[in-house]
Amino acid sequence: MAVGKTSNPKPDSAASANRDSDTVDTFVDVSEYQKLDDRQLNALLSQHKISVDKDASSAGKIRAVIDRQISLGHKLVGAGTLQVLPDGFGFLRSRWFNYLGGPDDIYVSPSQIRKFSLTNGDLVSGQIRPPKENERFFALLRVLKVNDMEPSKAIEAPEFDDLSPLAPNRQILTGAPDSDDSCRIVDLVSPIGFGQRGIIVSPPRSGKTRMVEQLCQGMLNSDSNVYAYVLLVDQRPEEITELERKLNGPRCEVISSVFDESSFRHHDVAMMVLEKAKRMVELGEHVVIFLDSLTNLARFELGPGYLANRLEPDSLPRTRSFLASARLTEEAGSLTIIGTLTTNSTNELDDLIAEILRSTSNMEIQLDHELVKRRIWPAINVHLSQCQQEEVLLGDQYGAVCKLRRKLGDLSAPEAMDLLLSKIESSDSNEKLLGDL
Repeated sequence: MAVGKTSNPKPDSAASANRDSDTVDTFVDVSEYQKLDDRQLNALLSQHKISVDKDASSAGKIRAVIDRQISLGHKLVGAGTLQVLPDGFGFLRSRWFNYLGGPDDIYVSPSQIRKFSLTNGDLVSGQIRPPKENERFFALLRVLKVNDMEPSKAIEAPEFDDLSPLAPNRQILTGAPDSDDSCRIVDLVSPIGFGQRGIIVSPPRSGKTRMVEQLCQGMLNSDSNVYAYVLLVDQRPEEITELERKLNGPRCEVISSVFDESSFRHHDVAMMVLEKAKRMVELGEHVVIFLDSLTNLARFELGPGYLANRLEPDSLPRTRSFLASARLTEEAGSLTIIGTLTTNSTNELDDLIAEILRSTSNMEIQLDHELVKRRIWPAINVHLSQCQQEEVLLGDQYGAVCKLRRKLGDLSAPEAMDLLLSKIESSDSNEKLLGDL
């Protein structure tokens, strides 16, 4: 599984190294073990006849397998996303542990960080060694790849903050034929563009997490160029498991920080995902981050006991900066961020947070609890959902969409959604729906 042999390693292999042609080395990619669940790890232990304590953690089982490979004379390679700490050194964090610190992280020295101009969010792979006596972590011996490129090429990538931001001018379609009706409705009333700063504003229990799931799945079904992160901050573990099983894949990562984690870890996970997304944009990728929820992230930034009457427009610099990072760039790719905001809750602070972050967004999907009470899904208020410069994103469809909005304008939100759903169900596509108008 994670073991391979090579005599002349290819340049694009994570285990590549310059060796004499007559040598044959066996390399073990330790990052492959981190993907395994407990059942798969137990099967691997049984396969290699390795005994561990019955209460051993997943990390302990991984370490036991690696120790066996080392005893057989195998060499180690590893990969991860770099987090640089204030002291100048860093660690390669694993996607499979939500980019949080863990016992199998790989130490990266300050000299390597300086030599290869490494920064937060870089995907680094290379040859590693096990910890020596009195050491806790694996250590990076040699950098082989940075962001899947030769290190000398990776240095040439532009920096995110130096890229020229543009207004969104091309729509990310979500309403593929097998997508939920909510995706087709969003494509009409609140289109999402590459580089959008979007918010989903929702009262409690109105389906914001379900909306995130459906929009993400719709994007993945409609556009093969999109890479998505679903970032779950302060969420229930059962919801996290459900979304991981539905969305995790080659073009989507579900990254989470559960509700019993510290505020520092919530912020840490969010920043790691943001920095990794920026590195991908620098290389021309189109990345979408779904953040559920912006409200939770803002609460943790303010800290416990913060009073609503003390909240000022500049009280949330880190959360606003996160949302403001979304942009279409002229020279490279795009970063789109869609975050959820809670309103009309028992906490007055939530409404004030929503008002502050609204000023940073340029697209809004408004969910309506009245529709939820009537069991109407999607619970989108088509009158309040909107997008700036929608005429650019909709192109030739803009006139027909305006006509549709006028038809819906005299109806209440539930009546408007009922009418729109009937039109959606009677047409195969939005093009046909608008053409029939």
